Amino acid sequence: MYTYTPASGWGVPTKCYKKYRDIKFENHKFMCFDDYDSYLKYAYGNHYMELLPVEKIKPHINVSELSFGNIFGKEE
Repeated sequence: MYTYTPASGWGVPTKCYKKYRDIKFENHKFMCFDDYDSYLKYAYGNHYMELLPVEKIKPHINVSELSFGNIFGKEE
């Protein structure tokens, strides 16, 4: 059986939802699937832990073009 996940837009095997664990990260605890590796491989592919080649990495926002306009009451 599969359920929907926004991450992939496709179903995820129900086995991923059967057991959970707490993971500590930077002094915070998060609940995640016990079988998180299966989920991540299903959602993002078998190589989800590998970095993309530099030429395929694109910035989301070009910082040199970022402008807040006049929201702070000052001219740019």
